[in-house]
Amino acid sequence: MEGAETHILNVWDSTSGKTHEVCKTRCFVQCLTITSDDLHLFYSAGEGVVCQYNLQTGEQVCCLQGGKGKVCHIEVRADDKYLLVLKQNLDTSAYFIELWHLLTGRHHAIKINQEGSPEDMGVVELLVLSHDEELLASKTSTPKVHVWSLKKRQILQTLDEVGNVRSMVFTKSGEFLVTGANDRVIKVWSIAQGTLYKSIYVYGNVVKMATNSETILAATEVGHLLELSIHRGSDSNEERRKSIIHGRKSRLCCLV
Repeated sequence: MEGAETHILNVWDSTSGKTHEVCKTRCFVQCLTITSDDLHLFYSAGEGVVCQYNLQTGEQVCCLQGGKGKVCHIEVRADDKYLLVLKQNLDTSAYFIELWHLLTGRHHAIKINQEGSPEDMGVVELLVLSHDEELLASKTSTPKVHVWSLKKRQILQTLDEVGNVRSMVFTKSGEFLVTGANDRVIKVWSIAQGTLYKSIYVYGNVVKMATNSETILAATEVGHLLELSIHRGSDSNEERRKSIIHGRKSRLCCLV
């Protein structure tokens, strides 16, 4: 690669407003992410490789070599224990996911659309991992969500007519998947049945969600933070008004 163009990765400190050079690479960086403790940077390095860089020591930790393909998305999950990598095979246009365990370096991959027929599943837009790390939900450009078994590496359920989903999350029990779309409706889906369990109409489109086994916390684009029941009947207008925890107009960036 002698003579290849060098790309510089910089980190911007939002507090001081200053940037500093992290490292140089001869590969075009498609995507990158930083761990929640701001100690490690992961970035795509060409040919499906993802490199880990220690921001504190200024040294490269390792390079994760999985399947070859274009790296489309990198995300650190579950207290920085897992790295979720979405790739696309440039020969077949098929997408596949690699889930890396960062402490052991072990990983496994699942293919998330059929060889030769990417139109069946569309472009992957959103990925969510269950709390027990056994299920994965993928939202594509089609009005469908696919729920995958990471152990079996196959689709468990296909949820139809979910709409233009902006946020989704598994309940802690893994019994339900909750989706929020641009139609002001939160939908609770039964994983076992693959059917709609409940619809909840809310004020404004949902942009972020978090759940436990009984309730849903949903942030809307109009600045409301709603606490909603998973199992009780359809929420009335009065119940929804009472459930507004924060009504000030603001942009919510994170909800855990």
